[in-house]
Amino acid sequence: MFKELEAKNLDFSLKYYGANDYSTLWDIKMVLENKDLFVNQLNTIKLNNIVNIIDYLNYLCLRKLALFQEMIPAIINDEDKQSIQVISDMAYTQYKQIGTDALVKFINCSYQEVFAEEYHKYSLPHITLELILPVQNGLSRNVFEHLAKNYNYLLIDNF
Repeated sequence: MFKELEAKNLDFSLKYYGANDYSTLWDIKMVLENKDLFVNQLNTIKLNNIVNIIDYLNYLCLRKLALFQEMIPAIINDEDKQSIQVISDMAYTQYKQIGTDALVKFINCSYQEVFAEEYHKYSLPHITLELILPVQNGLSRNVFEHLAKNYNYLLIDNF
């Protein structure tokens, strides 16, 4: 899903900034302008585990679309409200199939790739730290050592 959006040159950040941030409204506008593409992608993708970085990017995309639920009351146009509801519901259904165990297992196995510089443009270090904070007890010592060595500033900010 994420790679298809990127191939269409759609600027869709994986970081969700929340209801009070203008970038969230911008993202919703982009989703509405491309709602057929999003619905098609959500119908096509069948994510039930995270085994590689593409799955992780798709997982983060699904997560962000699912989080759009909180924005629905702020949308004025009823048709747009309905479109975001459908897209968010579809994303939520798949996002919730991936449990925290799968996320922790993936991070433990692929932390070097997730934190690689090539993925900084997607804010993966920041998003990943946000996601692993609640499940930090399941993370391997190697993950923390890597973070301490290469991302100590993020550790200090988040832990």
